[in-house]
Amino acid sequence: MTKIENLKVLIISFILISLTFIVQAKDLKIAYLDLTDDPRYDENLIYARIQLKPTGRPLIAVKIAEEESKMMGDALGINFILENFSFDNIDNLNSFINKNDENFIYIVDLSSADLKNLNQNISKEEVIIFNVSSSDNLLRNENCNKKIFHTIPSYNMLTDSLGQFLIKKNWKKVILLKGPHEEDIQFAQSFKNSSKKMGIQIVEEKDFILSNDPREREQNNIALLSGDKKHDVIFLSDTEGEFGRYVPYNTKLPRPIIGTTGLTPETWHWSFERHGAPQLNSRFEKKETNRRMSGYDYAAWISFKSIVKAVKNTRSILYEDIVKALTDKNLRLDGFKGGSLSFREWNNQLRQPILLSTHNALIEKTPIKGFLHEINDMDTLGKDLKETKCKF
Repeated sequence: MTKIENLKVLIISFILISLTFIVQAKDLKIAYLDLTDDPRYDENLIYARIQLKPTGRPLIAVKIAEEESKMMGDALGINFILENFSFDNIDNLNSFINKNDENFIYIVDLSSADLKNLNQNISKEEVIIFNVSSSDNLLRNENCNKKIFHTIPSYNMLTDSLGQFLIKKNWKKVILLKGPHEEDIQFAQSFKNSSKKMGIQIVEEKDFILSNDPREREQNNIALLSGDKKHDVIFLSDTEGEFGRYVPYNTKLPRPIIGTTGLTPETWHWSFERHGAPQLNSRFEKKETNRRMSGYDYAAWISFKSIVKAVKNTRSILYEDIVKALTDKNLRLDGFKGGSLSFREWNNQLRQPILLSTHNALIEKTPIKGFLHEINDMDTLGKDLKETKCKF
């Protein structure tokens, strides 16, 4: 054969192989699930949301991840197909997962209360669910479930990051103010646990009630709540954003505010300018012009990317292979936050850096240098293997 004939044969062979590859492509369906009337997205409340709360549904971030993964899917011969389902109530969502015969992987955007409901009612054996918006500690600890992977950090991770920062600054005396809601109480308890672990002293703990009732003056007057004991900083636990925004500049003494207002621990922040973060933020803002990328968006995005990475590592879309890849201690995810991300094998929590930010600037990325762990320094944030009560 001549060189031209040889080239023609190679081209034809390549085309035939490519066509065969396309014909044999497999579908992996990924379902994004949420509730139609989720009160967290009530437009009348969003204006007051703190940074730890969503300002928009994270479906758009999953769609971005789907687009980014198309080339990898083509190379693997796998179609990553995203479908979106919204339900009127949590019971219908639970039923959909348990009775669905199709082989879906689920990305769920649910409040802590609804995710706890789902956690208690999963009867389907072979199912993979990604939690992108509940930081509830119990779901990673006493009430953990091997079927649920958490890409949003736990409260323990968030408060440990604040604890590291306080130790670095040598601000060891704290007044703790907390609201009345269940998540306020859990976030405050988480900070107390972090403080005990790191040698931070909570000099006073007070409950705050947003009220004009003069009989509750001692619980709604910020100056009265923040001036009795010598302290370096004030920690706020106000997960609903009810009173926290009124605390800065209203305290008796000039002190930094941390927690759910002031310096807040974030999964993601638009001001982060390293490791490819600006490019991801830019892609998001081209799709969503009304807001910036939030922590919930990031958790949804990295969930989809985790699925793709697991499939890439195993060349399989079988349930058992994907689970094995996700829990593999050698899994390495590029999450645009620096370092490699992976899931903790003892509770399916994504280990990742936490960004300590104000409303318009990144102040610190944790874990902070000097906080060391014998295996992975990111395990200084949240419950370590020796501390966990999770038993799969």
